[in-house]
Amino acid sequence: MSDKEKARIVEIVNIIRVRKPSLIEKNSAIFNFLSSLIYKFCAPRIYKMDKGFWADARCNSCGICQKVCPVDNIKIEDGRPKWLGKCEQCLACLQWCPQEAIQYGKSTSGRKRYHHPEVNIKDIILEEDR
Repeated sequence: MSDKEKARIVEIVNIIRVRKPSLIEKNSAIFNFLSSLIYKFCAPRIYKMDKGFWADARCNSCGICQKVCPVDNIKIEDGRPKWLGKCEQCLACLQWCPQEAIQYGKSTSGRKRYHHPEVNIKDIILEEDR
């Protein structure tokens, strides 16, 4: 990543952090057109997609999934996570589960989870508490 890209990321993070209104950056007309078509088709279905999440037998009720969800879409009920139908599909619950117990559909069991090398669970939880 170039220094210019890193500086732009810091700038965007600061805009988001202070909730400053900002202009939407534009791409090419073709890219914008295709993106708008994909968005119109997919957006109404995103919230319903959390029905595919489930916790396997490795779930120990730690609540990390609930703590990392940026939209408070997960509630622990009877020691198990329950998704509430307002998922943004960020996959934080799946990626950060320390037991790798959160699954999506039938294809995630046994797959490696991703953690950005410069982010840890404390960073995410502390950010959510702000």
